[in-house]
Amino acid sequence: MAFERFKAKKTLDELEEEGDRLTIESENASKEADIAERKAVVAELKKRYGPSWARTLGISKWADMSTLRSFLRGAKKGMEKEVGTVGSTPLSRITSFKGVTRA
Repeated sequence: MAFERFKAKKTLDELEEEGDRLTIESENASKEADIAERKAVVAELKKRYGPSWARTLGISKWADMSTLRSFLRGAKKGMEKEVGTVGSTPLSRITSFKGVTRA
């Protein structure tokens, strides 16, 4: 621990090299995270729509992430609308008293 005080300061070139190395490592980590996220989204789409999910949805397998994410959110909202909050049959939706104030 006493030796840490007497450590030689890094030169400007060494600091620049270290900065470049850290920048490259950061970019690599970011790309790996993007790839992992894409794999997770594609796996979820395959789970929901089957192996031909791209053809089912009418999109390219290489669509950007925002498009793929929107299909995941849109599918969830569509399923919620289909099932409904009151009931799953048309009759139960018609006889809903949601929003009616009590007397």
